[in-house]
Amino acid sequence: VGASGGEDGAVRVFGEVGQTDAGTIEAEGVEALTAAALDEIRQLKNPPAAVRRTLEVVHILLHVGRHRHGLPRDGVKWHSVLRTLSSDNLVQKLQGFDVDELRRCPALARDLRQSYFETPARSQGPPALSSERVRRASL
Repeated sequence: VGASGGEDGAVRVFGEVGQTDAGTIEAEGVEALTAAALDEIRQLKNPPAAVRRTLEVVHILLHVGRHRHGLPRDGVKWHSVLRTLSSDNLVQKLQGFDVDELRRCPALARDLRQSYFETPARSQGPPALSSERVRRASL
């Protein structure tokens, strides 16, 4: 994930979603979520950092309107993430996610990129999320 500036750079993190065929996303991602897998995720009290941070991003993206000016100053509350994951229409929300909503919120896109997808300059804080890191943490 590049650290290029501007609105386009901020949304680049999520560009693959916007460029991927919707059928592919459903077949490989959201549709692969089973009720058992969702129940397992919902019961996590203290998940590995990469899993927790990934679920925080999902929560934020599903509530773009609430966070349009950037990430919450006091961080993302785990109980809020769990509430989002417990939503009866979670799969429908994931399938219906529109990356254009994020494009209309450049401050949020920038904050997400900097907080979740870039390695901190002084190696403080959690490492940047990557698909490989999340996959290993969720095994």
